Amino acid sequence: MDDRASRALDHVLDAIDILIDASAETDGLFPSIADPKSGNLLETLPPTVPGQRNHDRAPRGTNLIHDEPIVQTMSALATSGDRPAYDAAIDRYLDSFASRCVGRTFDRESNGSVTGLFPWGEHAYWHLDEHRVGNSRAHDREHPGPAIHDHLRLVPARLWERIYARNPQAVHDFADGLTYHWNDPENREYIRHAYITEKARFPVGDRSCDFPRHGGHYVYDWAFVYTQDPHDEYLRRIDELVDYWWTRRHDDDLLPLESRGHADRPAVGQTLSHAVSLYDAADLLADGASERAARLRDRGETYCDALLDHYADHGNSPAAWWASVYGGTPPGEVAATRGLQLLAAHELTGRDAFLEWALEIGRGYREHPFPPDGTIPLADTSFENVRGVGPDGTIPVWAFAAGCTTGLFADLYARTNESRWLEDGLTTIDRLLPSYFADPLPRGTPTVDHYENQLGTGFLLHGMARLALLARDGHEAALGPNYTAR
Repeated sequence: MDDRASRALDHVLDAIDILIDASAETDGLFPSIADPKSGNLLETLPPTVPGQRNHDRAPRGTNLIHDEPIVQTMSALATSGDRPAYDAAIDRYLDSFASRCVGRTFDRESNGSVTGLFPWGEHAYWHLDEHRVGNSRAHDREHPGPAIHDHLRLVPARLWERIYARNPQAVHDFADGLTYHWNDPENREYIRHAYITEKARFPVGDRSCDFPRHGGHYVYDWAFVYTQDPHDEYLRRIDELVDYWWTRRHDDDLLPLESRGHADRPAVGQTLSHAVSLYDAADLLADGASERAARLRDRGETYCDALLDHYADHGNSPAAWWASVYGGTPPGEVAATRGLQLLAAHELTGRDAFLEWALEIGRGYREHPFPPDGTIPLADTSFENVRGVGPDGTIPVWAFAAGCTTGLFADLYARTNESRWLEDGLTTIDRLLPSYFADPLPRGTPTVDHYENQLGTGFLLHGMARLALLARDGHEAALGPNYTAR
């Protein structure tokens, strides 16, 4: 095994071991913001880094959405690394989550969800000290209002299956709770935000903020629940959401960022995310609702045609190579996340053009290697204004960007079997290790001294582990790609 791959895997194993040890004090749940040496929850919330918002964080809490790549990694290592303790730790985590953190109650004085939506994602979490839904907006707003659900990323079937096995009613309640994202039932407009702790509709604003990528996530969730409980109501909800965007597409068949507001313009990232989710949902429905699956694929194919036409006419203009900031598709997007979305499209559609565009992004990283000090001058990016940029005018590289780039190299190697991609990935890991792994847990950025999963530490651990296992086990490696960041 290559020494670089061995070092990478050792760091991943050390980090997971620390998280497991720390979870012994938190009912098996992993801390979101922790001391990188011990894994213990931090008493005070560290300052934000450039591009980060306080109301996306989980102080003294846990957020399963951010830990999903770690759960996937642990599951693979439990088998390929002969570490049954990892499976046991996953069981403790999800047993606790499914029994303590979710489930609908209509008692407004309770600590749980009244709409059925889970305390996870962008603006909510589970508070580990107070055993209640945590409201991220309470940290920078005098009147934060009820805790808000925002899906943030796709929840894959592999995770839904494990939650459903523990608490099927909670998953059904979540699927019903997604209807609260329709904030104007009369005019049928939805929004990416919905209340968790209040049984009410989110108010209609000056912008719709509906975003096609979120709609794709809901379609996928309903498709999964249909596989467990095939009621036509789930198919009706899928149809309504899919038709919602179908009637709002532009003349070139690309979808807008939002249907109403200042961003009613074609959005390549949103269209790609939505199309990939439709294909994924179609795969879930293929056996039990084949006609519906075919319809989703037809819509997805139209969007994919539009995307490839756009790329042919305008080229592929990815986001910044390393500078993650709030915004984009998904939040924190860099060129590598777009590359992974293209690879997801390639896997689902078999269209080699998507692979070619992903390869172009991979080649671009050879010209834009990981920066030596882990920061990017703002002047070297296309960003005009980034919250929190200090007097030095630099943006630190989030662990999310480092992890997605490593994951991109791993996936390109797995697709092409060309050793140069493995070499690029291992070289990148060697460059980034000193910036993130001064302690057992990776730092959220090279400029901070704490662990924070909202900054993408889970993607860093996943990307490193996948590349290391590919180097060790070849194409028999147990850990697959992670396409949830879309």
